[in-house]
Amino acid sequence: MTLADLPQSPGWAITSALLGAIGADALLSTLPLVRNPRRAQHLDKGDVVLILAEKTDNLQSAAGVAEMRQRTVSLGVLCRALGADAQADAVYHHLHLVAYDALRALQTAGNAQKVAETGVQFHVDDIDIDGAIVVGGWAIDYRYKRPL
Repeated sequence: MTLADLPQSPGWAITSALLGAIGADALLSTLPLVRNPRRAQHLDKGDVVLILAEKTDNLQSAAGVAEMRQRTVSLGVLCRALGADAQADAVYHHLHLVAYDALRALQTAGNAQKVAETGVQFHVDDIDIDGAIVVGGWAIDYRYKRPL
C-alpha cells in the first residue's frame, strides 16, 4: 500500500464538498481562499479573502464499529476595501448560501446526518486583520463505520 492508496475520511468529504462548492461558484471562485489560517499575514491575499477553517472532529457516540461524529468548520470573509463592512456582509451572505446548499446536498445523499449553523461573529480575538470580517461556524453530524 502507498500513501496514494489510503482512503479519505468521511470528515474530509465535508471539507471537500465545501471546497468544491466554493470552487464551482462563479463569484467565490475568483476570490483567494485561505484554509486554516494561523496568523494575520496568512490572510494578506487581497482586498477580499475567503476563509475555511477546520476546527474539530469529535466522537459523539459509538456502538460497535459505528460512530456518530461531529465536524465543525468556520467559513468567513475578510474585506479590506472601501465599504468593507457592507462588502464582507454581502460576500458572507453569498458564501453562506453556497455552503448551506453543499452541506444540505451531503445530508440528502446520506453523508451527513445533521447540519447546523452555530453562529456568526464579526471580530476575531488576538488577530489584527485591518478590515472587516464575518465568520460563521457550522456543525455537521455524520456517521462513520470503522473498518474491521
